[in-house]
Formats: sequence, structure tokens, C-alpha cells
Amino acid sequence: MKFCCFPYLAVLCLITTLNFSLVNAIDEETFETKGSTIIVQTENTTDVYCQSIIGCADMCLSDPQCCLASYSKAASTCRIDTSERCCAETETLDEWSLIQRKSYQRIPIDCNDIPDTCPSGVYKVFPNQTEGFDVYCEMNIDEGHWTVSNSLEHHNGHRFSTKDSDNDNHPGNCATLFPGAWWFDYCVTSDLNGQYFLKTPDSAHRGVYWRSWKGINYSLKGSLMMMRRVLN
Repeated sequence: MKFCCFPYLAVLCLITTLNFSLVNAIDEETFETKGSTIIVQTENTTDVYCQSIIGCADMCLSDPQCCLASYSKAASTCRIDTSERCCAETETLDEWSLIQRKSYQRIPIDCNDIPDTCPSGVYKVFPNQTEGFDVYCEMNIDEGHWTVSNSLEHHNGHRFSTKDSDNDNHPGNCATLFPGAWWFDYCVTSDLNGQYFLKTPDSAHRGVYWRSWKGINYSLKGSLMMMRRVLN
């Protein structure tokens, strides 16, 4: 005997092995889970009383429109989302877990694969057959689909260097070693002012460079830098 989950009601029912697709744990080939994450409540979400994350995952499987769900054991709640192509905003919240169906949508390579109707937010992308990582997709500015990831941490707080003004921490001049003025340290994990390449650069860390995006040997086709005043 197991409990079925229905909106705001727990009904005791008999479930056979044939129609219960998840038995003891979340099927890792079918779902991906992420802790401390909840789907933001919208018109596309439904909160359902549920006693286990397995039951929540099974409910998502039974709904052809469900791509994402989030579950809280403390609240005995499963939040089902039916947004188009996993287009749901999430936020960090303890005691909640995010459940995503792997087979629901085409795996996004970058933010260009995120639907126009999706809000700006954090999405998981899979460039160059990687295992994937989280990036921020800006979907509103300048026609949207901008991919944001952090390759500036190495350069944070450093002075700007050019070929005739060496302010980096390298014995040589990073702006000469890696052509392009930038906030170099020792030397580079990003350089959006780097030399433009039509093809793959002939060596690593060259070109319009953002390491955390496509690795050490890829020159971006375009970039946009925006700045704002820091208020004291």
C-alpha cells in the first residue's frame, strides 16, 4: 500500500508494481535533482499535498506538461510547474528540492536555446558536450539571450593594463602577451577586449576570451559590457 498525491488531499490507494514507475529512489536517468531550490509560484504552478519526493516525481511523470517540480518534506508539498520547455524561475530556499525531467526538452547549449518567453534567471546549459553548469541568462536587454557566467573573479580589484601601461602582477606585460587592454592579474581568465578571431585561436587564452563559458581556446563572436556607478 502507498499514498497517492492529489491536490490538497491524501488518498490511500493500491498501486501495483506495473503502474508505479519510481520505487525506492529518484531515477537518475529520468530526473535530475538540486537541493535548496524552489520554483517561484506563478499561474503555471500547482501546489499539491504529497508525502514523498518520489511521489512528487511520479506526479510530474504522469503530467505530459510537467518538466519541473519542487518538493518540501517539511511542508508535505509538491509544486508542479507546466511552463513551456522548463521555462520556470527558481530561487534558493532551504528544505526544498528541485526535480527536473531530463528527457522533456532539447538540452540548451547556451542562452540562445532558452525560449523568448522565459524570464531572466539561472539556467543550466551544456556547451561543447560538457556535463553542464549554471549560467545567468539575460532575456530582456538588447533582444535577450545573453549568457552570463563569472570569469572576472580572478581580475576583481586589479588595475587596468594596456600595452604601454603595465599594471598587472605578471613579470611581463599581460596586455602584450595576451593582446588587448584589460584588468589583468597574473594573467587572464577573461579578456573581452582581446583580439578578434574568425576561427579558433592558434593558442590558448587568446581572442575575445571568457574561460568559464567555452574553455581556454575559444574566441567569442561578440560581447557586451555594462557598467553602473557603485554607491557608497
